[in-house]
Amino acid sequence: MSIELSPDLEEFVQKRVTSGDYGSEVEVIRKAFGLLEEREQLLREIDVGIRQLDAGESTEYDAQSLDRFIADIREEADRLRSTHHAL
Repeated sequence: MSIELSPDLEEFVQKRVTSGDYGSEVEVIRKAFGLLEEREQLLREIDVGIRQLDAGESTEYDAQSLDRFIADIREEADRLRSTHHAL
């Protein structure tokens, strides 16, 4: 397979390699496709959640448990960000 990139995308890929964030153009493209897959999975999960809400399948939180829930989400987001930066 051969992929032709626009000049802007080609420059973006080259900058990522030149910066040392990635070892090759192939690594940048693989990472991009991996992120696209993750995004599509996240959108599917959001869609499931919306259908659950529409069906009345939800959980009510008091202030304390809501704060803990949000803190857990932030911790997970931080963990995912650090994992993505390490790749």
